[in-house]
Amino acid sequence: MREEIIESTTNNFDLITNEDMHKEFQITFLGEIAMDAGGLLREWFTILMKKFFSEEYGLLERTKSSCVSYYFKVPTKSERSKEYNILGKVVAKALFEKTPIYCPLNRIIYKHLVQEKPCLEDLIYFDEELYKSLVFMKGNDINDVFFETFNLPGTENGEKKSVELRPGGGAEKVTEENKDEYISLVTEYIIQKSIAEPLAAFLDGFYYVIPKEFISVLTPDEIELIICGLPYIDLQEWKDFTEYRGEFNKNHEAIQNFWEVLNSLSQDELSLLILFVTGTPRLPVEGFSSLKTTRGDPARFTIEPVPYVKGVLPRAHTCFNRLDLPIYPDIEEMRSCLINVLENHTYGFGIE
Repeated sequence: MREEIIESTTNNFDLITNEDMHKEFQITFLGEIAMDAGGLLREWFTILMKKFFSEEYGLLERTKSSCVSYYFKVPTKSERSKEYNILGKVVAKALFEKTPIYCPLNRIIYKHLVQEKPCLEDLIYFDEELYKSLVFMKGNDINDVFFETFNLPGTENGEKKSVELRPGGGAEKVTEENKDEYISLVTEYIIQKSIAEPLAAFLDGFYYVIPKEFISVLTPDEIELIICGLPYIDLQEWKDFTEYRGEFNKNHEAIQNFWEVLNSLSQDELSLLILFVTGTPRLPVEGFSSLKTTRGDPARFTIEPVPYVKGVLPRAHTCFNRLDLPIYPDIEEMRSCLINVLENHTYGFGIE
């Protein structure tokens, strides 16, 4: 069931071997009749990742940074480690299937993934104020300015709890002479020790599917791009690599209206349309030219005409990246129906 997708995935993964993770998955949603030729697999990835990253689920939290990224929470119960492990397996399976997914993990996590040690500069992706404070401390005389100890304030289960950065640190003042050690210990605690348990579970899950030596040659930026896909949708490229069926061609009035509508949409709305038609909101690194089925067959974004009936909405065939577009009598009705789909469709609605 979609509402229990993580639980059902976990139960199924308990039965799946390392060898099975490299085989073709066939996804079925209980109570729904649909054959999976790749579209349901992409939909499964999308729903799972949205669930994992939802604030309600509470597995990850937004960082105190202007960049939209998430950071692991330290498990308050040991069983949550299994969920981080499942997350790692799902991310790796998507990478193995060359399916870009919604995965806004913190850069620090991607550094750990490719076995590159994070450093002070990476703290800006976690907490900008803390980063600026430590940089100021590093470059200036702190005598009579900073009154810290080797103690880091924090919380556990909603209660305030301080962490000693080294034994007896709560009674030791940070001085000009020992500030470099303090900065190093704070950095190490935040980017390694504070997330050691969930990070280890995530990495174990990921490497269960894709061995670490296969991705250690990549940079953090490269692995993030490959996992998440392109962050920007180029409308001209979309046009250049779109195929038309039936009476449709680039000069058809309905097609010209279609592109005019898309030209007025935001990046977020374009992403929703990509999601509606392909089952995933992001494009592969190579862009529209490399859209495929999950079995590796070329399947460019395709628009096929269907008869117009008042009130009819576009339909999507996510297995083949195809949009069935009614031949609307005017651009305003087309715009209204496309917006209707983007604002109101749920996974599985209008999708085959």
